[in-house]
Amino acid sequence: MGRFLTYLLLFFIALGLGLYFYQRNIIPIPITAADIERGGAFSASERAALVNACAARAKQDGVKVCSCIADRAATDLSRFDRLVMTASFQQKLSEIVAAGKGLIASGIPAEKIKSAEDGSRERMKEIMKSCNLPE
Repeated sequence: MGRFLTYLLLFFIALGLGLYFYQRNIIPIPITAADIERGGAFSASERAALVNACAARAKQDGVKVCSCIADRAATDLSRFDRLVMTASFQQKLSEIVAAGKGLIASGIPAEKIKSAEDGSRERMKEIMKSCNLPE
């Protein structure tokens, strides 16, 4: 039993080191204080990336459902939330890490980030549910 726990501990240490070296070379996405406020700038390229990533995930009525999601996300989510949502649809961990690193490097006070973050996950789920995107 002791040998098993030793191997398990070594596995988790190796996994942690691997994740550290993986994420340290990821370039952060620049984030400003305006990017964590609901609404805000939503460029055509960001909207197209969100719709395309969503449509690749949706099985039926992809463009219709994903256009609904993009329209709702433009007003109900912040730019940071939309970047994370797009990366989640694309299943790109590196882009989620880049957005998180950009948020950390932005210098925005933690209290402001926390207040902007409250409920964002629920808003994302509500948008997907109201636009009929199956989980």
